Amino acid sequence: MQTKILLVHLDKITSHALYPIFLIYFSFTSVEISLLFKIAICGGALMSLIFNDEIPEIYPNWIFAIGLGISLTMNYFVVPNHYFIIFYVSLFLAFRSSGWLPTFNYPHLLLLIVFALATFQKVISPQFFDGEFIATLFLQKHSLFWVNSYFFTDLQSYSEEFIRNYKQVIQSGPETKILPFHISESFRIYSLVHTYLIAILELILVIILIFSSPKFRYISLLIFIWTTLAFRPELTFFSILCLTALMDPEMHNSQALRRCYVTSFLIFICLGAVSVGVAFH
Repeated sequence: MQTKILLVHLDKITSHALYPIFLIYFSFTSVEISLLFKIAICGGALMSLIFNDEIPEIYPNWIFAIGLGISLTMNYFVVPNHYFIIFYVSLFLAFRSSGWLPTFNYPHLLLLIVFALATFQKVISPQFFDGEFIATLFLQKHSLFWVNSYFFTDLQSYSEEFIRNYKQVIQSGPETKILPFHISESFRIYSLVHTYLIAILELILVIILIFSSPKFRYISLLIFIWTTLAFRPELTFFSILCLTALMDPEMHNSQALRRCYVTSFLIFICLGAVSVGVAFH
């Protein structure tokens, strides 16, 4: 009985309601956004949530798009990549609510562009395919660190050395660009295997996004998201991917899949808020 009630409430949650919730979370967890824009974005998001039936969605959507656009322009060189995706989603919603877009599956196109460009960037980047990027993620304890430590007993000392050097580089200013680190040959090969595995999985996902049915497409994307979580907990990025997928009208053809995406979105938001709270504490 309780499960049925929970599912009923879950089915009532729409992407239109999740979007302002995400923006409130994003504003409070992003250090790149100034206090003024945080107030503007959160104010618009709260208005959208509280007066959902009274205020046409066009007004808060344009507030979000303009606020995010100005903030993005002011912090262009320091914001993470997923900030651009959030801005594109905000533009899409602003134009859609204004009736300025023809009938087209823009969420699907946006997801395809994101993963196609990410795969292309990896293919042309020698810094990625030499395994150093994934190795540094392991050393920063972002990805599978305790699992890796079980198999590589010297990883803890390598990680401590890397983090110490990283802090020195940050303190020395932008003129220092080289961050030295040391790892064993076996761990280098291990990182290299993960590097090629990630690139192959992303390429497969791009092919699936192009050619597969909507149901298989979003099952594959959800598996990719949860698998990638083990390597790098990019909770904001994962939540915007889930939100974008939920905006796809073809998502509504599968109620169970939609429930999985809504649940995943809420889990990522909660985990992100908790991790930021712990960091500030």
